[in-house]
Amino acid sequence: MASPQSFRTSYFDLWTPEECAEIVGSMPERAWTPVDQHREGTPFRSVELQRPDFAGFPELHERMLVGLESVNCALYRFDIDGVAEFDPPHAVRYQPGQGHYGWHMDSGEGHPLRKLSLVVLMNDAAEFEGGDLEIKGWGSQQLDQGRAIVFPSYFWHRVHPVTSGRRIVVVAWCQGPSFR
Repeated sequence: MASPQSFRTSYFDLWTPEECAEIVGSMPERAWTPVDQHREGTPFRSVELQRPDFAGFPELHERMLVGLESVNCALYRFDIDGVAEFDPPHAVRYQPGQGHYGWHMDSGEGHPLRKLSLVVLMNDAAEFEGGDLEIKGWGSQQLDQGRAIVFPSYFWHRVHPVTSGRRIVVVAWCQGPSFR
């Protein structure tokens, strides 16, 4: 039976600020890859990406997976297989002039099996301005360093432009068989 809470968001403390700093510190500066996308000539996404190497942090990776599974069991009860190797977590860096992501869903074309999205803030919110995660129907979501938000991947969401500093998040997606 579907959960009546399938249309809500959930927060949980995932990593400590020190653990976040360790993960971010392990990501080489040269590995950040700019990603710029346009829709009908309008900038849609302008960020930098890299895949964090959780090989050095297996307990932190496991805590993320267990947290996703726990939230799913408590709220959504989606049929999920977990975070797929072919769609691993990404670190996303937003900064002024190159730091926004327009309205989108994480599931659908290109990623039809994504069911749950996780976003965890990796740096202190005092280090940047702007960059609010907005979920349609839920408004802006405020995160503290190490705190994760989980929501169904079919929720429309966006990230407002960062106006100063840098915002760094890790995002991950739980996959599963098609909804029926």
